Amino acid sequence: MAVALLFLATIGMLVWRVFSVREPSYRGKSMSVWLEEYNRAGALDKTGPASEAIRAMGTNALPHLLAHLKRKDSPHALRLFLLAEKHHLAFLSPPPRQTPFLSPALLSLRALGPTAKPLIPELLQLFENANTHREGGLALFSIGPESIPAFERACEHTNLTVRIEAASFLGMLPASYNGDQKYYCTWYKFRARSKPQACVARPPDSYFMVNLASLARNHPNAGVRCASVEALAGYYGTPYGDHPEIVVRTLRKALGDPEARVRESATKAAKMTGVGGPDNMEVKGSVNENVI
Repeated sequence: MAVALLFLATIGMLVWRVFSVREPSYRGKSMSVWLEEYNRAGALDKTGPASEAIRAMGTNALPHLLAHLKRKDSPHALRLFLLAEKHHLAFLSPPPRQTPFLSPALLSLRALGPTAKPLIPELLQLFENANTHREGGLALFSIGPESIPAFERACEHTNLTVRIEAASFLGMLPASYNGDQKYYCTWYKFRARSKPQACVARPPDSYFMVNLASLARNHPNAGVRCASVEALAGYYGTPYGDHPEIVVRTLRKALGDPEARVRESATKAAKMTGVGGPDNMEVKGSVNENVI
């Protein structure tokens, strides 16, 4: 009887595992087929049918989307690919570092919006992990304003890169969800004979530095103000830093912030950017004081 019970329990576990990983479907097509539709779309305005399918699947799609976001080559596979590249073995050439369904998973989260909120705690862990930092950040951004508290929490992280990226995403995230937040996606062939594949990246924004400055000056959370100051300093002098005068004005105000840690971050930022201390900061050019 004990053997029989063990046998039944094993069969039950196997059946449960088989059915628990079964993909949801819509109109007779599995989720993987719809994700491939994103890769075939070729433009954002042609992703409507795939997004409709993902929204119809709802929360049933979330575990599978998370799995695609976590997917990485194993260490053994990476060593094999490096060996193939070294010896020019075409039949062992590595797949693109971006897995086929990474960007479709991000586009799916964008389609789901607030419906994907249950994934936010796990996506925050991905964002704070150096190995999955990019995927986690883009995934949180894709969900929309529901992720704002997660990015605010990440502004308190011990890793400087995480703090800067968290503040950056906050500067790009709309205050209310309308489904059309700025998004950058292109379709690219990783190899001459490969199929086009969707590639999602952090979107450009002409008001990016202005938004960061506003966070550094006005956000009620001192951690967000600190991270925004650090981000402003990090982007100063780069292609993103298209408003250097705003950085100077913001650092000047941050040096008088009521929180000591914000003042300390502003002092370090002023030294790092070379704009000087509170007594000799100079604003190059003209700027409207009401711009931020």
